[in-house]
Amino acid sequence: DDGRGFLESVVHLKYSAATPVDLVKYQFGKTDTPPPFDKYDPFEKFEYLAVACGSVLMVITGLMMWFFELTLQILPKWTYDLARMIHG
Repeated sequence: DDGRGFLESVVHLKYSAATPVDLVKYQFGKTDTPPPFDKYDPFEKFEYLAVACGSVLMVITGLMMWFFELTLQILPKWTYDLARMIHG
């Protein structure tokens, strides 16, 4: 595997409606076999999604702080304050 199918395997959602219920049953020890997944389970996909969204958020708020004069010309001050609070 050379990594080309990584994004497709993370984004691809081919689960039945019963899969989340089966996953919860497995997580709480009600069944011994996990439901079938491709390469990543939903928790791993959620983790990748959280990292990706957090990275995008850091870039956007960082650019807002870097170009604060332009930000304040376009957006109200509370958005700049919010960006500073989110960026940390």
